Amino acid sequence: MSVNANIKLNTASYKVFAWFNFLVPALFFGYEYLLRVLPSILFTTLHQHFHGSAVQMSFVLSWYYYAYALMQIPAGLLVDRFGARFLVATGLLLCMMGSFIFITADHIWSIGIARILMGLGGAFSFVSCVRLICVWFAPRQFAFLTGIAVMIGASGAIFAHITVAPSIRVLGIGQTFIGIFAIGVILLLIALQFIREPEIARPIQLPAEKRYHKAILANKILWVLALYAFLLTAPTSSFAALWGASFLANTYQLNMSHSASYIALVFIGWVIGAPLFSWLGCKQKQSYWLMGLAALFSSLMLLTILLFKLPTLLSLGVALFGFGFFSAAVVLSYTNLRAVVTKEQVASAGGFVNLFAMLAAVFAQPLIGLLLDLFSLFHQHAWQTLGLLNAALMILPVFQVMAMILIFSVRPKNKQNLISDST
Repeated sequence: MSVNANIKLNTASYKVFAWFNFLVPALFFGYEYLLRVLPSILFTTLHQHFHGSAVQMSFVLSWYYYAYALMQIPAGLLVDRFGARFLVATGLLLCMMGSFIFITADHIWSIGIARILMGLGGAFSFVSCVRLICVWFAPRQFAFLTGIAVMIGASGAIFAHITVAPSIRVLGIGQTFIGIFAIGVILLLIALQFIREPEIARPIQLPAEKRYHKAILANKILWVLALYAFLLTAPTSSFAALWGASFLANTYQLNMSHSASYIALVFIGWVIGAPLFSWLGCKQKQSYWLMGLAALFSSLMLLTILLFKLPTLLSLGVALFGFGFFSAAVVLSYTNLRAVVTKEQVASAGGFVNLFAMLAAVFAQPLIGLLLDLFSLFHQHAWQTLGLLNAALMILPVFQVMAMILIFSVRPKNKQNLISDST
């Protein structure tokens, strides 16, 4: 549906409407992030309730990422073809259905179905946001607003870690999920009321779609950005979104509520780092070095957390914040999209990069669970044993080092910007 004709381009009313069309899907992205990280808070409770092994629990909970990842390219194509309004509403409905099944589940496989529905719905959040940024704002604003969208998404994770665990302790899981469900209802009503596309935004036609799809898959720099997103997202999606709270509880003898609060510092680092890296990426002529150094420092922060029992909780908080801050450089994989592809392709390209980011969780979360089960069998200890958990998590900094090597190995020889060199 297009904007009413009496809202003229670049008027005050147009700008207000544009910001609403940015904020609503960005808030949906934050809501999706909240649902994404819930297993980190509930893992021990779910493990005790369903009596599953570490690999079984992590595999079922990662079904969210399977659904999200498999839906990314179709979601981008659908948003590019039909616009964002209907698909944002559909995505929110699927997330709400998943939340309802999650809280009423009486079997571990019901949890898996709930996570699939959440993943399918959440797949429309970021690509819709990217689409609406493209059609409502000038190209020069794309990178910064994409960074802000990522910041809002990470804020959803912070909200989850700070509020959900205490809420469960005080109100119980049932009442807490009713609140989460209510947030989805409110966002759905706001989306139906405000999301529109201006008349100048036309969906791409079917003959052009095939050509655009081939161009996306043939874009070498887009593949580099996608692989970088995969490698830098894997540690965050495994440590911060699933295993980190258990690691802190075992290492520092914290309860799960306090552990979740400390894990929130990773996402606070993301919230601050995402817009800052977006801004720096716009200002710098050589963005590859920024991406490579961020991956290096992110790995150093994570190694510090895993190798040393830090003497104070303050130093632990600083390390967790630093890990999240430097990991936020993954936003550069998205902010550079506008320079790599055409305006009509941007949601599809965003879905392509986001596909690889989600595949990181699909691959890394069960990998940690598998390593824990193997170590438990070999050492005949429960997977919660501190040394076993540390050993399994040590695979994560390897991904970050590989991200650094990837970026520096493909840097332009003429020292120009990584993206502009390809266009």
